Amino acid sequence: MSGGIGSGRLCGIGDEAAIDLAGQIRIHSELGFTGLELRTVDAVGVHDLPEDAVRAIADRLGEAGLEVPVLDTPLGSWAVDISVDFAKELDLLERALRRAELLGCSRLRVMSYPNTDLDEPRWRAEALRRMRELTRRAADFGAVLLHENCHGWASRSAPHTVELITEVDSPALRLLFDTGNGLAYGYETLPFLREVLPWIDHVHIKDGVRDEGGNAVFGMPGEGTASVLDCVHALEEAGYQGWYSIEPHVALIPHLGVAGEPDKLASAYSAYGRRFRELVTRSRGGNTPLHHGGPAEQGLDPVSFTGRDLDWLMELMRQDTVSPFEGGDPMGIVRAQSVFVAGAARRGLALRQLSSPPPDFLHQPGVPAQVHAALAEAPERFLDAQPSVVVGMGDPQPPERRLVFNFHMDTVGPHVPPRLDARTLHGRGAVDDKGPGVAALLGVAAAFAHDPSLAGDIEVQIASVPGEEGGAMGVYGTRWLVESGVVGRLMVFAEPTGGRSLDACSAAMTPRWTVTGADSTDDHPYDGHNATVALSLLACFLTERLAPVAEKLGAKLCVAGLRTGTSHNRVYGSGQLLLNIAYYDNAAAQELGLAVEETALAAGEELRRRFPDNPVVRRLAADWNSVVRLDWLKRGLPPLSNRDPVMEGVLAAAGLPRHDGVADGTAFTCDAIWAAGPGRYVVASGPGTLDGNGAHTPDEHVDLKDLERYATRCRDLVLRFGAEVGRGRRQVPHLRKEPSR
Repeated sequence: MSGGIGSGRLCGIGDEAAIDLAGQIRIHSELGFTGLELRTVDAVGVHDLPEDAVRAIADRLGEAGLEVPVLDTPLGSWAVDISVDFAKELDLLERALRRAELLGCSRLRVMSYPNTDLDEPRWRAEALRRMRELTRRAADFGAVLLHENCHGWASRSAPHTVELITEVDSPALRLLFDTGNGLAYGYETLPFLREVLPWIDHVHIKDGVRDEGGNAVFGMPGEGTASVLDCVHALEEAGYQGWYSIEPHVALIPHLGVAGEPDKLASAYSAYGRRFRELVTRSRGGNTPLHHGGPAEQGLDPVSFTGRDLDWLMELMRQDTVSPFEGGDPMGIVRAQSVFVAGAARRGLALRQLSSPPPDFLHQPGVPAQVHAALAEAPERFLDAQPSVVVGMGDPQPPERRLVFNFHMDTVGPHVPPRLDARTLHGRGAVDDKGPGVAALLGVAAAFAHDPSLAGDIEVQIASVPGEEGGAMGVYGTRWLVESGVVGRLMVFAEPTGGRSLDACSAAMTPRWTVTGADSTDDHPYDGHNATVALSLLACFLTERLAPVAEKLGAKLCVAGLRTGTSHNRVYGSGQLLLNIAYYDNAAAQELGLAVEETALAAGEELRRRFPDNPVVRRLAADWNSVVRLDWLKRGLPPLSNRDPVMEGVLAAAGLPRHDGVADGTAFTCDAIWAAGPGRYVVASGPGTLDGNGAHTPDEHVDLKDLERYATRCRDLVLRFGAEVGRGRRQVPHLRKEPSR
């Protein structure tokens, strides 16, 4: 494991080594650790220390060359329960955040509140409410909470933990995984780990066994039943980049009130640290090498945004590239692509393609109705204003030695100009999708700058496309490029996925019901074809009939817009109702399409059954078949579902592990659906998340450190890809820890 888990990725919880700060610093320095995780100093929680004392601690740690990766707080822990006054918890959080800031630390350990006497639904609801609010306040402060699998509602099982993460849905909440906690709480360590891997940001090392009474008895790492080494292997193979922090619980167990003598603390802790380092060092020669998935190949520093890089991204974001189907500037994409090509050229990437499809390309199945409508008005003018761009590095190669990144230049509306608030970039396209696209390009440039000989072995292309937003579904962007030959062995769509690789994307169908009948007024309310009643009935009837079918098939039903009119004294005879149905396989799409059509046919009879001889709907019931019509804005789109163990391993080694987005509902619809084909592995993988970073809202934002982390992973991915598919299969480079988190 040379270059993998060295001392630079090892730390420990200080008060398990010594009560006082001097002892904590001395022992960690003697072990060669570069981090010291703080919980208490002189038996006082760091969150309760005066700020001047914390400043002094920060100074002494800095002089010793020790970083504080995590501040351990008692929030939601065994020290409290779900009935504790939440105002006191919020006050504790604020104090802890301010002290963490003084220590140069942005991550705080929390738990999710042990129960008192609440029933399960009330316990769940209150725990989630508290965790949402704690996370929101941490995010406002620029910090991240790390939930430990210890005490509280979410720690009882891996599904509970995943539910917490997905319900709160914020990049400011991640996981701290403790290898030994399953001993105390009755679950197997490795299966738990595998379910929560994508969200792990810090690891505690603990080992032991259960005695005859089922109690945890802690001991040296590698000598118990907590599968410590297997956990480390699984983490490294998945691309984990973080710290391993020893928490021996041999001479000090805070929550049980066990505290040993100072000399015993120091000797036990030191022996534990040496044993763990020896354990991971000896495993380097085994069958499962421990790769560090990421931040830097061969001792490289992480990729950073320079001032020029940030200026380039912000100039891209200033261009109004709102989809034409959401009212965007007709020439915005043209201007933005020009800015993109110029910036790519300054970073060494050559223009490979600038094109739009011919009008007849869009006369094939799967083209949404609004695209057909735009083409009908002025096909050449519309398509000329929607060009796709491909830039690249490396000599031209066949697809099997080509890596393709794809991002979409168009955005949702309305346009939001960029602004930089400290290290957080706000504005339309920050995370969806200009920020990830620029970050990917910087990573590609960094890889070729590090190893220019890659140019003879692999080709990397970056596609900047229009037509992903606004319901266009990529038919004149990504679909056009794919059918033009812009494909590769690995294709990465830089969408916000929380750094995970989703190799399944839903497709969507959009049925539309239109009523075209006669209007009337409140003087003669029974003379009109009441579209409001017709569409309301359809909305309810479709919900009743379709929702169970969609749920059975793993699809998502969205009962969307209903429009008739706004006046109080008119009967509207015309209107429209839209549904959107996302699905993951073609068989489900076919069954759902048939269910929609059957329900539409039965709706008129349902109206007559519910309202026999009702004067409000008498005319509507009689003329239903002639005034109510179903058509499709989208139908027949292909979902994406593919697997490739080799490329999955390449992605994981670069810090972009595979995640089953269908299983937990995080997979979404994007233009990656057009990219699948023989010899290709297609994933959506990028920084941030749609909900957590406010994509599609006025609050869209991204932290520059997340873009830089993604750029670094893209750089590492290019080098890993070159090692895997390049001529003669290059030696896989060694990796080391990012020097500063």
